[in-house]
Amino acid sequence: MPRVLCAQVAWIASPPRREPSILPRCRNLPAPCAVTLSHCPARTTGTLQEGDPESVFDAALIWRACRAALFALLLVSTGAVAGMREPFLLSDVVTRSQKGDSPDSIIRALRTTRTTYALRGSDFGKLREAGVKDDVLDYIQQTFFNDVDLVVRYWSAGETMGRCGPCYPQQVDLGALHTDGSIRQMPPPLRSNPGRPLGLPDWYRTARNHARLGGITVDELRDLMKTGQTEEQLLHELRTRGLIDVIGVGGKLSFSTRLSAGIPGSTMADLHEEGLSDAVLDELQANLLAVMVEHLRLKYLNLGRGAFH
Repeated sequence: MPRVLCAQVAWIASPPRREPSILPRCRNLPAPCAVTLSHCPARTTGTLQEGDPESVFDAALIWRACRAALFALLLVSTGAVAGMREPFLLSDVVTRSQKGDSPDSIIRALRTTRTTYALRGSDFGKLREAGVKDDVLDYIQQTFFNDVDLVVRYWSAGETMGRCGPCYPQQVDLGALHTDGSIRQMPPPLRSNPGRPLGLPDWYRTARNHARLGGITVDELRDLMKTGQTEEQLLHELRTRGLIDVIGVGGKLSFSTRLSAGIPGSTMADLHEEGLSDAVLDELQANLLAVMVEHLRLKYLNLGRGAFH
């Protein structure tokens, strides 16, 4: 046991009661600890050196005082490492769905491993065609935006969840799903860019101001598709007008502190079946993400300042 320890922890965990002379003799800790004993009223200059005759911090006293804190720290660290699981593979979601596993069992596996996915709009139709049920599609979409809520909350406070790949929604590439059944899965790009929360997928872009042009709803987009509008025209409408009426709508009736996804995963799959192209669906999801991030950013910046609309 080293003779000199970080006594700040030791003092908080169990302050020595039988050493009244400890208070006037407190000193700063050495450089490795870089902590000052705030409980010491006097003699806050100087360094606690091993073998100092004035020091009462012998190894036995410090060990008795801080062992509980050290053991607690060890248990917390071990639990954090043990609790970090590998993300559940989206390919396993497809495989289990094709084998007939119930949506509840698949959702339970995703919840247990704390896995979320940042799917593009066109991915939901592909997954439905591969056998994934609507309940799973809706869960994937909702938990993605739950994580977006958390990411933006940290970002608005000037913080992040760190560069922990499994902690963020996983990006996927379903380009080869219909050919060889493979799905590429990877963490999001963990790069710090101004104006961009850490952990969002690489297809995220900031919301534009469409106030002068008015917005477009999902139903209006569907109607334009039915009237024969081309893919280029639909993309132009989304990019110039922007998406509206997606905040606080959609999904099942429930009580939650999180916003509903706005466009459930099953609705994205429905639009795919109705004939909306992959490019338009991807643009729709990108618009939805941009609108949600901007809404959440303003929400957390105005937290505690009254109602936000």
